[in-house]
Amino acid sequence: MGNYIASGDLDIPQDTLLDLVDDEDAGSMSPEAQARVDQAIADAEALVDGYCGARYAVPFASPPGLVKNLARRIAEWNLYNRRDRMPEAVQRAYDGAVSTLKMIAQGAISLGVDPGPAGRSQAGPRYEAPERVFTRDTMKGF
Repeated sequence: MGNYIASGDLDIPQDTLLDLVDDEDAGSMSPEAQARVDQAIADAEALVDGYCGARYAVPFASPPGLVKNLARRIAEWNLYNRRDRMPEAVQRAYDGAVSTLKMIAQGAISLGVDPGPAGRSQAGPRYEAPERVFTRDTMKGF
């Protein structure tokens, strides 16, 4: 998982963010509340890496802007989803982000970076197996 975004990159007003993560009613960003924000971001980045890993070596050393934006939208959705108060705009942004990730995984959208050694080629899956034991030559006479 990469560090694509920080909690300060989220497009959630500070008072709303506090309301979404302050389970202890501390009235301020406690270490526990910050840990919830960090977990929402980590979960979003893991989802992004899961989709992008179908084509690219992840985590990205230098993540493209699109990757950062997708991770941010998903992290915001994760935070709102904690309270089951989903603004329609956040839901639309999340749905669009996941749709974009699916297109990246399918190769319909390129991130403009080298896929690297861990990225899958478009040739499809490769299978490796040991040499065949029973061939026409080894079975002659049976």
